[in-house]
Amino acid sequence: MKTILSVARVDPEKRPGDAVRVVRIVRKAIPDVRLVWIGEGTLLQEFRSLQQSEPFLNFVGQIGSPRSPERNEWMKRANLFISTSQREGFCVPIAEALLAKLPVVAYDLPVYESVFGDVIMTVPRYDVNSFAEVAIDVLCHLSRYHSLVEEGYNLITSRYSRKAVVRSIEAVFFAVRKSNVVC
Repeated sequence: MKTILSVARVDPEKRPGDAVRVVRIVRKAIPDVRLVWIGEGTLLQEFRSLQQSEPFLNFVGQIGSPRSPERNEWMKRANLFISTSQREGFCVPIAEALLAKLPVVAYDLPVYESVFGDVIMTVPRYDVNSFAEVAIDVLCHLSRYHSLVEEGYNLITSRYSRKAVVRSIEAVFFAVRKSNVVC
């Protein structure tokens, strides 16, 4: 069975209903696909009730921090990470997915270009059909996406490692200090 994973609050702005619609479409082409959604929120019980009639859905609730063994296990088991959010800041779960060497498909949000560049695949917002098409292609041809996945991993480990963040903070600190600006 192939696993599509999402990690986000189960709230309206994260659009879990879109994820369900995407997976329903994907299952027409690839019947052995399931959606695992990790997170809590106002819609969790509503989406858990769908699991009774649609067993390919698994809304597991919150299972701990990014370093929790269970969450890491889901990252290892997944074949594809998706984000159907309509609004994001940095989106740590996408960075976690890239560190787990997962291909990522998400709605085309402006922030993703500056944070992730072209290492994630984006589709027009709210277009579940395009989203499903890309997901099907990725799941059917995972080896085609190997270099993109490696680029994503390298981007996160180089740009957002502790060492890189410390260098960025030091650069700001020294620039402010050099300009004699008083805060």
